[in-house]
Amino acid sequence: GVVRRAATDTSREQDPDVSIAGSVHEMQNDRLTTANGWTMKVTPDMLVSYEMVDKTGLQLVMKLRPGIKTFNRAPVSGRVFTAKDVAYSIMRKAGKVDPKAAAKYARVAQFEGLEKAEAVDDVTIKITMSKPNGSIMQALSDPRAQMIPVEQDTIGYKDATKFVGTGAWMQTEYVDGAREVFKANPDYYRKFD
Repeated sequence: GVVRRAATDTSREQDPDVSIAGSVHEMQNDRLTTANGWTMKVTPDMLVSYEMVDKTGLQLVMKLRPGIKTFNRAPVSGRVFTAKDVAYSIMRKAGKVDPKAAAKYARVAQFEGLEKAEAVDDVTIKITMSKPNGSIMQALSDPRAQMIPVEQDTIGYKDATKFVGTGAWMQTEYVDGAREVFKANPDYYRKFD
């Protein structure tokens, strides 16, 4: 099939946490949750569940859908996406991985109060806040809040044909200013759609 995007250019920032919108990662990766545009009701996507585990609103536990595979390309080579990847992505988005780089992150303020996101096991992520943040789930539902495998930072954000993810589309060709070509990810986890 063919997917068409509204963007008329291909020359843009591809780091999903720096990009204002339109990063290729929006097609090559997924979000933990989605929010209904009218009601803002949050629905799990990569997650199967999430819950506040204390009444103060300072700890959130999320369960990742088991068995989500990464792209079958180096260096991830189809490995299962884990809670470590999720924790890393959240810490990165909150500016906790590299505070100097975070000065460029367009949505770092959405994660105000986040102290730590950590993997408890392969599918469980615990988020600890220093103060309540009533919009943390909306931040994770933002269409630009893609989760990335830990290895993506090592690969970099220049050559989109090398990006690794879990999404429905894998980029196979990039011609700056002219064309981007994607193919369907044969191991995409959302077979239930």
